[in-house]
Amino acid sequence: MSTIVHRRRNKILVLRNTVGEWITDPASFSNMIQAHFQQLFCTEVSSCSRAPPSFSSWRRTLDSSQSASFLHPILPDEITDAFFTLKPYKSPGPDGLHACFYQSCWDIIGTSVQQAVLQFFESFVLPEGANNTLITLILKTSSPETIFQYRPISLCNTIYKIISKILVRRLRPHLSDLISPFQCSFIPGRRASDNVILLREIIHSFRRQKGKQRSFVLKLDLEKAFDRLKWNVIRKVLHHFGLPEQWSQWIMSCVSSTSTSVLLNGNCLEPFIPSRGIRQGDPISPYIFIMCMEYLKIHLVSWDVATMPKASGGLGIPNMNSCNKALLGSLVSQASTSREPWACLLRLQLNTRNPTDLGRASTNWKAIKIGSPGSAGAGGFIRDSLGRWVSGFKMNLGCTTSPIAELKPLCQGLIIAAECGASKLIVELDAKLVLDWIFQRYRKHHRTTSATSSCRRPSSLYIAMKNSRPEVDFGRA
Repeated sequence: MSTIVHRRRNKILVLRNTVGEWITDPASFSNMIQAHFQQLFCTEVSSCSRAPPSFSSWRRTLDSSQSASFLHPILPDEITDAFFTLKPYKSPGPDGLHACFYQSCWDIIGTSVQQAVLQFFESFVLPEGANNTLITLILKTSSPETIFQYRPISLCNTIYKIISKILVRRLRPHLSDLISPFQCSFIPGRRASDNVILLREIIHSFRRQKGKQRSFVLKLDLEKAFDRLKWNVIRKVLHHFGLPEQWSQWIMSCVSSTSTSVLLNGNCLEPFIPSRGIRQGDPISPYIFIMCMEYLKIHLVSWDVATMPKASGGLGIPNMNSCNKALLGSLVSQASTSREPWACLLRLQLNTRNPTDLGRASTNWKAIKIGSPGSAGAGGFIRDSLGRWVSGFKMNLGCTTSPIAELKPLCQGLIIAAECGASKLIVELDAKLVLDWIFQRYRKHHRTTSATSSCRRPSSLYIAMKNSRPEVDFGRA
């Protein structure tokens, strides 16, 4: 009774299509699912046919002895050992035979199975029908509404699983030499729990972090990662890691010679030939996937190369630092001119453009406005009309105020310019209050009278003083 209930619960009768409409008609329903998987396993046309850049400095390859271990002759005992590692009651493929059938009848059919496997490793061609695959749909949620809420699991024939197992058993011992230490799944001698502990330590260090610098953790989930993996990328990855060409051909023969049918409510839909993707349920698929992800990590590590334009050999990925600066610049520009409430609040918080009244200002702002006495230094340089260096100076002003710190280096610079024989001079000064004092627009301040007079002392110079906003003609001093 439980089996009948389980079958009824897993039966797919209605789903939404891509535009949100419910599909209940059996023919339309089957066509929608068939079209979905044909599109999923079909290679998309790319606008860029250029091969991705090669990062030889990050390449991890096998030495000659390791490469030779991939190409040792396939022995009958190796086939038998790989075969008996298969779980006997896993769901069967299109042949309808569990592994337990072959295992219980091995004395009768063992020789025929071994010959079929050896023929593949000699000719790179699988026996007819051995690589046919059924796709069964497994629920991801309790109440699925779209086809994306089902996980496609591939059911492979037993003969193909034996071949795939042999390839896996030759690859697994060398994965630790090819894959970075942070990848733990499917790697012998590594535990996935180590990464959990490492992540908790990283988050703990982030929480204890002090200062302005902040950090964050980014979790990436690749949608349909197995199904969208292109075969030419797999071939390039195998070549990148230096795997033997013959072994790579065995892998590509297994990956690219499949014929797939979707199993819907116990019935097989029309078979189709995929042009990309690897199968969930194939013993070799997880190992191909982690090698491809390792290759992707190399692109992420070499970020400077990845952000270069495609014409220069990069991937054309935008540089996040540049984008961040552009975004902040745009935000500052909007905040300085916008009349929106958020911009007004930001200007008030930063105390820009319209500072508060001096009587109610904070102590810091009072000191800035009045001029808090303190130790100061100054300097300047003189260039000719072509921008070439002529002279420069620096001076220690000791304990002084901001206006005096502006006036004293100005006076010293004018004296040096006169000594250099300059007849015309443009002075760039960003202190408008000092310019007003020099032009006597305000009442002379007793602290700055002597310094202001010194700035007007060199009589042989024709001086133009330039502020950040107006340019004023000082005339003949």
